[in-house]
Amino acid sequence: MAQAMNDYLLDADNDLKITGGDWEAGESTYQHQRRILMSAPGEYKARPTVGVGIERFQDDEDSGDVKRTIAQQFMQDGMTVNDLRPNPESLTDNEVNVFNNSYYE
Repeated sequence: MAQAMNDYLLDADNDLKITGGDWEAGESTYQHQRRILMSAPGEYKARPTVGVGIERFQDDEDSGDVKRTIAQQFMQDGMTVNDLRPNPESLTDNEVNVFNNSYYE
């Protein structure tokens, strides 16, 4: 069963989201997915192997490499990966799900 991952939320500019003068906390699974996808390996000093660096796969003809890398990174972060088909709405809206069937247990 999927577990809610709660953390401080970020806004569209990757700044802490502030509501009523306080940091906003809430379900952050998709925020974590987005951060793993966008960060490159070595970007997080405490965990240098974390990060897909999705932009480096931009010109790849074979989608197998990127899917394998995403699945490995999500599993390393503690997610269960059932499907890696992105939610098409996630390309335009910062608040929607990136991958609907990858979640924390």
